[in-house]
Amino acid sequence: MTGCLYDEVVPSAIELTGADEKGGNLKEEVYLAAYLVCWLCTFVLPGKDVNSIRQSTFKMASMMASGRRVSLAILVLASIHEGLNTIATSSRPTRTSPSFPVHFVYAWLASYFKTHYPVLRGPKMTRFSGEGGAKYYDVQEARKRIHKARFVLGLAT
Repeated sequence: MTGCLYDEVVPSAIELTGADEKGGNLKEEVYLAAYLVCWLCTFVLPGKDVNSIRQSTFKMASMMASGRRVSLAILVLASIHEGLNTIATSSRPTRTSPSFPVHFVYAWLASYFKTHYPVLRGPKMTRFSGEGGAKYYDVQEARKRIHKARFVLGLAT
């Protein structure tokens, strides 16, 4: 990950609709950045208010739209950790509604513990359906899947 992601800088209209140093039109890049902001706030780094777009994602989306490689892994893992921690430390976990990218958790569980039925080919996150595609196990089978390394390594089904 490069650059400081939380510099709250709002570019001027000329910067958004002008041309780059090479004389190229930035309109397509601006539209792509706007799409990426929506995508980041909805699917990758959801916040407490699911219908909002956070200013802190504009810089990252702009870097992505300009072709710079950006690592989202640390941010996604931090978001998952915060969401799971909110549930774990709550006195009433069923009453909490943390916002985190749970689809990554479903994909991880499905991939390593074979807990979901596969539906598609492609990236791990899209190979498995969500909660509705989960396989159900009795208590003994669930313990066996969690405690035996062979299930994690994919040596058993």
